[in-house]
Amino acid sequence: MDAIKKKSIGDDEFFAKISEKCNYTDIQLVKDVYYSMIRTVTQELRERNVVNMPDFMLIRSDVGKARRMMDVNTRRQYILPAQYKLTSLFDYKLKKYFSSLKVE
Repeated sequence: MDAIKKKSIGDDEFFAKISEKCNYTDIQLVKDVYYSMIRTVTQELRERNVVNMPDFMLIRSDVGKARRMMDVNTRRQYILPAQYKLTSLFDYKLKKYFSSLKVE
């Protein structure tokens, strides 16, 4: 995870870029909108298990099944408990945009 964070831009630069895309809106306003959007998505996932973000994606939370696993070293079986998982289904326009990008 640390290697991914090193490649990513910092928080301040992230919000500055969003502010620039919004014609230099106040950075504090951008942060407030961003965090309120995250809060809303989280609450909707808790209540309804699905969030539709218009023109972007559909996010669902599912409960995965409990599974049996075997430790190959000790040959002992154990059970992995059921876990929550997030599934995202991207909008067709977004898929089309990313598929048209050229890889360099």
